[in-house]
Amino acid sequence: MYVDSLSRTFLVCIATLVLTACGGGGGGGGGGGTILDPTPDPNEDEAATGRIELSIVFSDEDSGDILGDNERATLRATASEDDASGELVVRFSTTGGTLAESSASTSDGVATVEIIGDGSGTPATVTAAVTLSDGTELSDEIVVQMSEAESSIALSIIFDAANEDGILANNEQATLQAIVNEEGSTDELVVRFSSESVDFEDTSASTSDGIATVDIFGDGSGTPATVTATVTLSDG
Repeated sequence: MYVDSLSRTFLVCIATLVLTACGGGGGGGGGGGTILDPTPDPNEDEAATGRIELSIVFSDEDSGDILGDNERATLRATASEDDASGELVVRFSTTGGTLAESSASTSDGVATVEIIGDGSGTPATVTAAVTLSDGTELSDEIVVQMSEAESSIALSIIFDAANEDGILANNEQATLQAIVNEEGSTDELVVRFSSESVDFEDTSASTSDGIATVDIFGDGSGTPATVTATVTLSDG
């Protein structure tokens, strides 16, 4: 009888221990608990912050915000880094036109470079980018409208200063000047000169800065002469 009583007592204790262990585990899970944020690392630096804004300033108020062929405008980038006072280097890039400089340092938070129109008639996307002290990259972009250049040729005659009447006498010399512009091109062009009644020192000349000249001599006929200047563009 004594032994049997001990067995019951032992079994009850075992059961109680198991229940207590299970109950303790379940209670811990049901309570949910509080998840604490990890303690910030005092050695970890915060990311740098700043801003950049790009705009364009046209030199001609009547431009209509369109950049003409070989016309210049100013790209203006306002850039800064929070909690920093040093200069920043702004890098500029464009899909059209020509940049006078590809980068500039800020002065009082502003960096400027000039852009030159290419006469293509195609809008150009211009980007300004800056790198902050921790390597963070910031950028802004604008679209610049480009006007289409027109090919042209203009012929004029330049008399000697002593020629006050603008009439070319027999064997008197004057200069024919042709001003030529080819749309979207800066290459030299060859201008051909012709006339039915006057003589030329040369019948053709290459342009320099868009200007070609030849000398012409009067024939003493007293008859007005028609002079023609012709140019073949790069596309034929």
